[in-house]
Amino acid sequence: MADEQRIKEQILARRRQREKIRYQLIKNDPVKFAEWQEKERLKYLRKKEKGRVKPTSSMTADELNLARERSRKNVAAYRNRQRKLKSVIDNFVKENYLVDDIKEEDYHKISHQNRYITDYDYEFIPSQRGNKLLMWRKYTYIQDHKKLRYYCSKQQKGCKARLKLGVDGNIESATGEHWHLPPAYMRTATGLMVKMS
Repeated sequence: MADEQRIKEQILARRRQREKIRYQLIKNDPVKFAEWQEKERLKYLRKKEKGRVKPTSSMTADELNLARERSRKNVAAYRNRQRKLKSVIDNFVKENYLVDDIKEEDYHKISHQNRYITDYDYEFIPSQRGNKLLMWRKYTYIQDHKKLRYYCSKQQKGCKARLKLGVDGNIESATGEHWHLPPAYMRTATGLMVKMS
């Protein structure tokens, strides 16, 4: 019985993984993505016609309370995931960076200067919007207005990590610390990098 359950879980996990890949391939193709968005919009409108989706203005007091409770649970679950992620990142930074001459409470302020750069291999990959992203050490960076400076793709969420390329194409400097895990990408059989989440 336990083996059956484990096999079912593995099959479901593989199915979810394939679905993620399929979705990311659709997102990377603007035409397919537009078609998918239209299908989703029509699906939503059909649900609305059947009364399975209600705007808050037409909900009863009980339905509104249930919707709010669901929302609170989702937000609490999201915050717990973020807290766990921050804890994992904090532990990773403490264990993997030079903090000998730095106070314990300031370990997160460590910045990557040239002496920390041991690998210069990076690649350019297409973003979901059709732009170019620079990928280095599994993190992605966006070009700063056609200059040789790049900033982390999570900059809008507060990440301060930056890169500067030299005129020869090598990484001159990398400053700032990523507070988040790298985005999950997978290389397809054709060599295309596909974002997993």
